[in-house]
Amino acid sequence: MVRRQTAAAKVVLCAAVLACAVTGALSAQNAPARLQAGRTALARGDHFGAVEQFSAALMENPDYFEAHLGLAEAYYRLDEYDQALASVERAARLRRDNVELLNLEARVQIGLGNPAAAGRIFDRILERERFNVDALLGRAELAVAQGRTDEAARRYDEAIRLAPTERRALLALAVLYDHLGEPDRAGDYIRLAVRHHPEHAVVHLLAAEHYLQAHRLADADRHIRTALNIDANLVDALFLSAHLSLIRADYDGVLATVERMIGLDRGDARAWYLRGVALGETGNLDEALHSFRRALTVRPDEEIPRMAAEQLLLEQTDAEDQRRVEFARHHASRARAFADRNLFARALASYRRSLQLNPYDRAARLAYADLYRLRGFEARYLQELRVVDSLVGADRALRDRIEAFESALADSVSVMWRINQFDLPRERTRIDLFFAERPATSEYPQSDSFLALELQNELLAFEMVDVPRAPERFDSFAQAYRIARSAHTDYFAVVEFTQAGRSFSVDVTLFVGRTGTEIRRYRASRTGNDRIHRALSAVAGQMAATIPLRGSIVSRDADRVLVNIGSLHGISSGDELEIVQRGALILRSDQPGYSFAAGDVLGTYRVTRVDDLVSEGSVTNRTVFDFINVGDEVIRPAEGNGAVVDAGLFPPIYRRIRGIR
Repeated sequence: MVRRQTAAAKVVLCAAVLACAVTGALSAQNAPARLQAGRTALARGDHFGAVEQFSAALMENPDYFEAHLGLAEAYYRLDEYDQALASVERAARLRRDNVELLNLEARVQIGLGNPAAAGRIFDRILERERFNVDALLGRAELAVAQGRTDEAARRYDEAIRLAPTERRALLALAVLYDHLGEPDRAGDYIRLAVRHHPEHAVVHLLAAEHYLQAHRLADADRHIRTALNIDANLVDALFLSAHLSLIRADYDGVLATVERMIGLDRGDARAWYLRGVALGETGNLDEALHSFRRALTVRPDEEIPRMAAEQLLLEQTDAEDQRRVEFARHHASRARAFADRNLFARALASYRRSLQLNPYDRAARLAYADLYRLRGFEARYLQELRVVDSLVGADRALRDRIEAFESALADSVSVMWRINQFDLPRERTRIDLFFAERPATSEYPQSDSFLALELQNELLAFEMVDVPRAPERFDSFAQAYRIARSAHTDYFAVVEFTQAGRSFSVDVTLFVGRTGTEIRRYRASRTGNDRIHRALSAVAGQMAATIPLRGSIVSRDADRVLVNIGSLHGISSGDELEIVQRGALILRSDQPGYSFAAGDVLGTYRVTRVDDLVSEGSVTNRTVFDFINVGDEVIRPAEGNGAVVDAGLFPPIYRRIRGIR
């Protein structure tokens, strides 16, 4: 009996062992299939599907090196660099010196902001394999990421000398030279890539982008069609096709194409944005707003769909339209959050946008006013309370507050001189904005107009600046110069926006309106949330700091004068400014500031008291004769060099080149 039980136990044990062996064998067979499915998903750009398949392969075989490598690649393409590094480290425990793994690790280190570590890994590879093309390309990508475009071009050329048909290097050089404003050289590399790799849809896609950027629409259309013939579901080619239809004002074509995009991926924010733009152009405001809302639902961190929706509302609806309210509330909520963190400048900007959309929002107006009080600008605070009273009416508490501040300011400069400082005419430096859209590189076509309007709003926050006209699209410098000079503009600025993934850059070149002479360049790059507003705010602040301060004498009483600049212009008690004869100031053509004859300097103005928009002080004559009169001007040199030194590690061109496969 015992023997029978023992024998039975042995049979059960053998069956269990056999079952485990069979299961293990099946798992081992399934893992390669999962790996191949992951590689296929990765090749077609389905990074989430790739993560799923590679993870499934690792569930079946935790020591599957190729699956760890594929998972690291998928996370890298999703910009999840910490997770990619974890997968790299797990793979390295299996094959530490695998060159493909080392190349990927170096690129992940770039993403993590460790360029030195990335460089060391690439150097290690090149010491072992001097002609390793992947490492040479990685070194070039690192140079692009750090803004060293000349070095990047040299390293890509080196890769091409080793492998003359290397597709990634040819396409990277094409993108790089387009970025550098050398379209002819870019075209040479595009033609080489098409000649050697006519079967690759991505080659035709980048060729279409190149020709679209050069405004060669027929050539762009031809390559888009070729790319879609190779891969009918290539979403980026569909996006470019819709973009081309938008340029041609073929709104039915845009809508037909974006329906295909949405059918492939309802979470494609670009498709919903394009749908909104096309519907807005055809006058279907409600459906356009619905599309922009969908874009914001799938990508809450994107700012451009919101800008597009708000611009439509500002252009096509009255101030009382209730459709404005939800968008205004968004900015008011942001403003409160900024104020809670003592970010007053950003809070003011957000409240200004909220009140542009909904000027009758009493709570937002009071909160906006209170920010001026907190910053010490009590006269401006009182003025904003009066605006609330005039627009939406005042209750007893508001009237009491107005009376209290009127009493507190009874001995202020403006009251003592019996003037309304907010109605005084004053000199503002006039700037015209011009932009040239770079169509192929924008994830949100025709968004440059919205971005330029946002920059205009940022500049108008500064008391010394006026941007009298809406920004204009231009085709050439000569056109912009002619318009600015004819309008007697002080300065004009050429603005360029670049977007790629979660990076945004703005480049501004400032010219003198009178002569067309370039005097300053500004640049800001930001990544992450709120990147567009942060970059535009940075550039606007630097531009405003460049603008030379200028005021004029509006009243005189013996040696005391009243001047129409105050604390909101940066004036403080004790400041000394030069007094120059009226009409003698000419904007310099070599740098920001004014030129004038030495004989036109009449004396010195020393500030003794300041109000928000005016100041008073004493004057000292330059000679024994008193030539100082009402209308004469006061100036102070602008401080700072106007440069924004914050390019960031990832300029958008890096994102584009990194995405080439």
